[in-house]
Amino acid sequence: MLDRQARDLGNFADQMGRSPELAETTFQEVAVRLLREAPLFSAVTFLNDRFRREWVFPFAAGRGVKGTELNGSPDELGAAKRSLKTGQPAASGLLTLTHGEKGIHLYVPVFRESLWQGLVEGPIQVGRLALELIGPSAGKDFIIRSSMNGKAVKSIPPCLLRTEP
Repeated sequence: MLDRQARDLGNFADQMGRSPELAETTFQEVAVRLLREAPLFSAVTFLNDRFRREWVFPFAAGRGVKGTELNGSPDELGAAKRSLKTGQPAASGLLTLTHGEKGIHLYVPVFRESLWQGLVEGPIQVGRLALELIGPSAGKDFIIRSSMNGKAVKSIPPCLLRTEP
């Protein structure tokens, strides 16, 4: 499942690199298609060559994100640098996403004419991933429960995790 998301984000980065100009409008146009075809991503972000989050789509996801630098979790920065070093997608470990959900970030470098321009970042919520993996076999009425020390902390019906493109 993550292989598909990494491939989709990689295709997004390739399209950005091949575009006539690296501009926010181009980013938005390509992001609309990515989020429609890869609904596990809650948003997509372009980080410039200084690891600063320059563009975020959809706009609502940008609250509190746009303009920030990738310097929080060492795991996030490590994944971003690993992606840059290998030229391949790289995933962070489990972390708390911007709006409080648990998830991971995928990173893919953007190159134009073999010059590094930045990275694309795609956050994936664990609940959405579970829904995609388990939902087809469990049916629509299953509930995701998170627990700590054997005590239920949170129950989430899958209908709350679904997003329609």
